Amino acid sequence: SPLIILDNAKGLVIADPTKCVGCRRCELACTEFNDGKASPTIARIKVRRNLNFGPKGLYDGQVRQGNWGNGVIVQDFCKQCSHPVPCANACPNNAIVLKPPTNARVVDPEKCVGCRMCQRACPWEMISFDKDTNQATKCFLCDGAPKCVEACPAEALSYVAWQDMTDKV
Repeated sequence: SPLIILDNAKGLVIADPTKCVGCRRCELACTEFNDGKASPTIARIKVRRNLNFGPKGLYDGQVRQGNWGNGVIVQDFCKQCSHPVPCANACPNNAIVLKPPTNARVVDPEKCVGCRMCQRACPWEMISFDKDTNQATKCFLCDGAPKCVEACPAEALSYVAWQDMTDKV
């Protein structure tokens, strides 16, 4: 049976795309602090440019503004979903748990077997997978002091009190 997480997280990282300069320092800070390596592909924050075309032609990306996109740089982050938590519900090993002091939903490395069910279940595509460790990973808010927020030179990221963002995306 799925692990039921009823308590909301205490905080949340939010972004202001109009301030982002696309330097991606947030991704590097995330992985260097949490994983000891510079690897934006496993960062818990995802920086994407809203362009709806590429080398393979028209691309139907997450953000759809205009026929060809508007070039806005979008920072995506874990919404720390309230109950029911999709990634936690999908995990067959109950490896997504609540972690004090922030009550963030985190992947327990002792329980994660690398099945990627949580990654497929996340409606925001915010679970990363580290092929080196064969484990999923997600934002745990750096225990209340997110390194991505600290590293942002444009002050485009903020750590705020938790609010339900799932209906605003």
